Amino acid sequence: GQHKQQELLNPETHIDYLDGRGDYGQLLSDCIKKIGDYRALRERLNKLRKEAEENREKRDFLEHQYGELQKLNLEPGLKDELEDRINRSRNIHRYISSLTGIRELLESSEGGAIDLIAEAGKKFEELAEIDRGWENFSERVEAILADLNDMLSSVDMSMGEDSLEGEDLERLQERIAGIQRAERKFGKSYSELIEYRDRLKRVLDELEHGSDGITELRWKLEKSARQLEPILNELSERRKENAGRLDNELSSELRKLGIEGALFRTEIKKIEIKSLSGEDDNIVLPLKGWDLVEFNLRTNIGEEIKPLREIVSGGELSRVTLVLRSGLAAGRGVPTLIFDEIDTGLGADMGDKVSDKMIELSNDYQVICITHIPQIAAGAEKHIAIRKNIENERTSSLAIDLTGEERIDELARMLGNRQDLSRKLATQLVRKKSARSSVG
Repeated sequence: GQHKQQELLNPETHIDYLDGRGDYGQLLSDCIKKIGDYRALRERLNKLRKEAEENREKRDFLEHQYGELQKLNLEPGLKDELEDRINRSRNIHRYISSLTGIRELLESSEGGAIDLIAEAGKKFEELAEIDRGWENFSERVEAILADLNDMLSSVDMSMGEDSLEGEDLERLQERIAGIQRAERKFGKSYSELIEYRDRLKRVLDELEHGSDGITELRWKLEKSARQLEPILNELSERRKENAGRLDNELSSELRKLGIEGALFRTEIKKIEIKSLSGEDDNIVLPLKGWDLVEFNLRTNIGEEIKPLREIVSGGELSRVTLVLRSGLAAGRGVPTLIFDEIDTGLGADMGDKVSDKMIELSNDYQVICITHIPQIAAGAEKHIAIRKNIENERTSSLAIDLTGEERIDELARMLGNRQDLSRKLATQLVRKKSARSSVG
């Protein structure tokens, strides 16, 4: 794009250009995956360590909270049980009366429900002796009797409980009131209070004896660092090898594009990390490894090589971008290269050289180029002019396929006018570039 080359002024993008020209894609992918896992472990460990430090600072407060909750002897279902016991104690006489009444109805000397239904069962048995269609009724009566006897056992058990003598209502109310105060104080439901108490216990145990989670994560981080370091070293070596090839290639290509004193150099530095598993090092390992990559360039013989961001002109930047971008496409199966005013900043004298480079690229790719330089336009096999048309206060764009004299007229216009001299120059440009294309 018109401004895409500006990203080369940001050294952080240089590592992508270098890796894009390398033959170690799988190694880079593996490294990125392992670095991602390593960073996740380190982040989790730092989070646990931070939490542990915060907990140490408020240890007294946590111990006080745990002590408060521990005194309540909270257990699952306890609150509901206390509420039931309070309600029963308040209505103990009705409760006992209901139990007694149920027992008398189920079983009494005057004929309770159990005896009556048992008698009905015998009658069904007699019916079945006469008509087998009644056999299942006696079985159903047996099931009903089993349920009634179970109910009777529950009633007898309840009538035998000591609680029927009357519980200490005031003590029960104090316990339920203590739970309700804790719910309001901590802003939690009864079940959440139990979970919070248990969590406080785990935190205090970890402060007392050390966190198993931190110990385990330290071990995992050390293991991850041991596995990662050889891959990082190998990736660095492959980058350095690739940088040597890239430097030679770009230096040569840039000289062909008119930067006669071009000397391109890729600088690779290692980020200073004390230890991948060290806890006192706050440097975050980038996902693409511990290499810092920056491109440097000398444009004139006798000058010093300096960072690309400090010395390039617009035209030089366009040519560096052209060479880098075209190289990135190599070997990737890319069928088309699109250059949107990549010739920005180029003088007319450089138009020929850039045009020749694009003709060379067209041997391997379909090249689409948006340009204002006639030498580049003349090198194309197809020339399309874009015209804007205003009609009824609306602007529309037209794409016109230029051939023959139309193309000569357009190139003459791009050269500055449509006089005979410009038309002759335009005709010569087309012939020259056509011949160059045929040779390519």
